Amino acid sequence: MAICSILEKKIPGRDCSFNAPLKEYLSEVQNDDEVLVEGLKAILDDEPDVWIICDLEVRISRSAISNRIIYYRDIFKLKGAGLRVPYMVYRHTEEKDYALLIVRDKPAGYLYARGYYYCMSEPSGEYYDCRNDIVEISPETSEEIVSIWQKMKTEKSGVIQRQIDRRYFATYDALMEEALKAAAALKLLAEEDLPRIRERSETIGYFVSRWFLLKKVVYVQYMVNRKILSEIHENDIKKQRNQAKLNADAVEFISYRNLWTLE
Repeated sequence: MAICSILEKKIPGRDCSFNAPLKEYLSEVQNDDEVLVEGLKAILDDEPDVWIICDLEVRISRSAISNRIIYYRDIFKLKGAGLRVPYMVYRHTEEKDYALLIVRDKPAGYLYARGYYYCMSEPSGEYYDCRNDIVEISPETSEEIVSIWQKMKTEKSGVIQRQIDRRYFATYDALMEEALKAAAALKLLAEEDLPRIRERSETIGYFVSRWFLLKKVVYVQYMVNRKILSEIHENDIKKQRNQAKLNADAVEFISYRNLWTLE
């Protein structure tokens, strides 16, 4: 099933917070993110039939091999689906469907964007068959949003994504370093913020979901790297998988239980 056929059936209040034509979003929803809003306006000026979905629930499969190996059980302690994709802009044409997944978190926004994608594209997941309809970005400017959207009309998503990957991370080691920094920064932020928050369930969900996304992207990016498989692990997939698990384990976090008791 194509991505638009799935997304158009998502119901606000149950599966997402908003799902309607982009024109309605820009006229009805207050959003102070100027970069995002200006990018969306430019897309709408070019294509009035575009839709947007916000806070899309993505269910994480307990049976997915990567999730079983990562073994970060805290993600399954959260209420609901556990993950919500901030924004997806999508469009159906006679030639193709395409969807742009946008994350504006800073820092490490692109890591989170890739993590969301890897959760959506799990083999047992709802979006597996349409995974090639999606591109993920964490834009610094509105022009970047428009530029990638324009490319999606004619270019394959995988080609676009590899170009974006290379812009952020020249090597896997660079990605790993960024992920470890992001995880450590989350720990410090949790230790600073949570003691001041009385009702902390939503904030805890924020931290747990992001540690999971970091573990996910560190694991999957290592596993899909054929150069690492051949040059480091001599085409032994078991050795590659073992190292991928060790990499995911290296992403530090505060346990779900301890997040509730931080003082």
